[in-house]
Amino acid sequence: MPDDPTARFAPDEPAPAKAGPARPAGWRADTPGAAGNRTVPAVLSLLALLAIAGVLVGVIIYWLRARPEPRFVSVPVGEYDDPAWPVNPWANQDARRLADCFPGRPEPEFTAQQQDKFRTLLARLADRDADSARPLVLHVTALGAVHDRTVYLLPGLARPGDPSSWIAVEELLDKFDKAAADRGKLLVLDLAHPTADPFAGVLRDEVSDRLHDLLTGRPLPFPVLTSCGPGEQSLPADAERCSGFAFYLAEGLRGAADRDRDDGVTLPELTAFLAGRVSRWARLVHDRPQTPRLYGPADRGPVFHVPSPPPAQTEQPAPDPYPQWLIDGWRLRDEQRTAGAGRDLPDPFARLTAGLVRAEREWLRSGNAARAERIWGAAASDWQKAQPVSGRPDRSADVFAKALAAAGKYRLAIARRGRPAAPPDWAPALDRYLDAKRPADPGKPDETGKLLDEWVKLVKPEGRLDAVGLLWDRFRLVPPTVERTRACVAALDAVKADREYAETVLLRSLAAWEYRRQAISEYPQRQVVELLRAEEELSKTLALGPNGFELIAGRLDKALEAYRVGQKGLFHGPFQEVKQAEGQLKEAADGFAAARQELAARQEADRVLDNAVMVLLDTMPSVLTAPQPEFDRWVNAARDATAKNVTGLSERLPVVDDPFAVPPGKKEPDPLPPRTKPADLLRFERLVAGTALPADSRRKAWDVIRADRRKFHDAAREQDAADDAAKDRTTNPTPAAETDRIGEAKLAVRRARESVELLKLAGYAKAGELDAALGRLERDPASDAEPLGRLLRKAWAEGLPETARVVPPGATRARPMPKAPAGVIPAARAAAGAYRKWVRDQLLAGQPLRHNTAATDKFYETVRQDFELSPD
Repeated sequence: MPDDPTARFAPDEPAPAKAGPARPAGWRADTPGAAGNRTVPAVLSLLALLAIAGVLVGVIIYWLRARPEPRFVSVPVGEYDDPAWPVNPWANQDARRLADCFPGRPEPEFTAQQQDKFRTLLARLADRDADSARPLVLHVTALGAVHDRTVYLLPGLARPGDPSSWIAVEELLDKFDKAAADRGKLLVLDLAHPTADPFAGVLRDEVSDRLHDLLTGRPLPFPVLTSCGPGEQSLPADAERCSGFAFYLAEGLRGAADRDRDDGVTLPELTAFLAGRVSRWARLVHDRPQTPRLYGPADRGPVFHVPSPPPAQTEQPAPDPYPQWLIDGWRLRDEQRTAGAGRDLPDPFARLTAGLVRAEREWLRSGNAARAERIWGAAASDWQKAQPVSGRPDRSADVFAKALAAAGKYRLAIARRGRPAAPPDWAPALDRYLDAKRPADPGKPDETGKLLDEWVKLVKPEGRLDAVGLLWDRFRLVPPTVERTRACVAALDAVKADREYAETVLLRSLAAWEYRRQAISEYPQRQVVELLRAEEELSKTLALGPNGFELIAGRLDKALEAYRVGQKGLFHGPFQEVKQAEGQLKEAADGFAAARQELAARQEADRVLDNAVMVLLDTMPSVLTAPQPEFDRWVNAARDATAKNVTGLSERLPVVDDPFAVPPGKKEPDPLPPRTKPADLLRFERLVAGTALPADSRRKAWDVIRADRRKFHDAAREQDAADDAAKDRTTNPTPAAETDRIGEAKLAVRRARESVELLKLAGYAKAGELDAALGRLERDPASDAEPLGRLLRKAWAEGLPETARVVPPGATRARPMPKAPAGVIPAARAAAGAYRKWVRDQLLAGQPLRHNTAATDKFYETVRQDFELSPD
């Protein structure tokens, strides 16, 4: 069949006539034989209508050809490999939501998140192809950063502090200008997300300011739409699992921005719609300002077709419940904090906390729960690897524990540390035995053996150490006699203890002592009482451990000298030296007691300081946005802790008011006050910003925040619906009240102040440089904060001493993980070595002074071999 010429009809060309019978040359419509003169007006009318229809069809075809569907390309960068960068909230979801507004629902460019691939994509957009005739819309959502007042977007592999791994927005503008799009182009930028981190050197969130400066400071040949204006941030719409900007941008593209109802959304219409709706939503949901801005020529942007009918909106399901694995993670962190992990393992504990915080943020606003759980799993695994193991050399706590365990083999007070008291029925039974009178006549029955058996029957094998400790304690309570001493040694033999201790060796020496050979007529009871007291005070002092031992070593040496002289006079001297031994032994006992009190006070101060450090770290993010008096209280507490002014320090520390705690005397927590506006959530936002809330209270706080945000979002949507019903297209931005909000310039000063105070507390050697730079920023908060930020980043990454007890979770992103043996704390090893040597020398020094037995000789030989062979 021959081709029909009408099949090749182009919309902008006239259609050729079909072939048919030829008319006569003289044919006229009004000739006789035609329909008649009355048909002429009808024919003319028909021809006129056909002409009008043709014109309309041509206009429509031209209009359609003049407004082809835009080509949409989206590059979402939502997740970053480096933990220094937070999650970009709902970035992937934003890209998909916007892509659904365009024909074919183009797939977002998830593979273009890396620096080189993003540049390759920009180069590809410059190539002329079939799509060049269509308008181009490029949407980029990523974190932004500022360096030397230049604004950058951060690709997925961006490195903190390294702009060479970033992409300058100016480069993006230059390359987008070369993109092939004959009918206009639009660049949509959503970069103003919070990234401030005083440990990574970012003190101020100023991306929107610098982006505004850039876009107003250079001529733009194409329009650029930003998610917010200067001094603002892009806010999340968690209830919709997207950003507020993307939510309303998608609504506008679907037709809500079509003011004149011509089924086409122009760029001025879209911008006006976003300015009105987003600013009101931001005020009602967050009490924050956010007004999208259009830069450059609006008339060069594309016109967006409104689908007919617009796609139906699907309501987002209820948010997922706070996951159990996060609750368990925070509980683990609570348990380890209580156990002193922040003191013993400051770096791993800080990384454990940082992993939890990052996993929580990822779960809340990335939409990738599996990735969030993997982040926590990796942090938990690293924590398990950092736990103490036998012989571990890279922790002060392990070094001290090893030295204490070595001394605990020979000192009863050390061996009994942390053990429960003996059962209550042991002491009365032992007292009956020790107080029993032995018959003077060997022929009379002796009941003491029966009493001893009754006591020994109460002692189980696992309780032998407790029995030995009870023997020592009960013996010292009553003035000693020869008979009582020998009875005590007999009880020691009956218990069959696993080993001898310095205290039991002294008892055996007293039992073997023949004092009358020194021409002494009476048992020197007062001297022996002071001897036992000195031994007990010395043992209790050593039981405190090596931490701070260097402070009391001189006092101990002086007391030990008096102890040696007193023992020599008591056990080997004539009557006059025995008499003088009482004063010498008393001097020794008092000296040991004074050393113990000094060391105990020092260690208690350390415990108070450790607790203060943990409170300061836990509350640091919370007080950042707190009222000024609360922030000042935190700063003063940090300064007091730096100066080790621990007296009353706990009363000066910031207190976290847990709104879900059960008050004393009640069974249920107090009901929460009603929350009717976004400002009512500030209290809960500050609490979850820090890490002080218990695990269950943290979950409840997030539940409150998420539920109320959804409630406020629904209220904003009701106002949107009312406007739509009234055909109200009000486009005036609605300013936010920002109740109790702190400006970004003031926040930068606070971030810097917190970081500097913590560095001082950590013992940073160049704190003076930081104080000078911080002073300049405090005097002029609007000045450039980058120089101070670089100093802070370097301080946390390179200047933190190995002995630092202060490692905030944020600092772990800047500080490399210490490695063994580089993490060994020399001061701790020196203190532990001095402690072990002192214990060994003191024990062996007693051997020539006392009356020895086979058991005591074996004891001293074991001490000599053990301390010589085992490393310090």
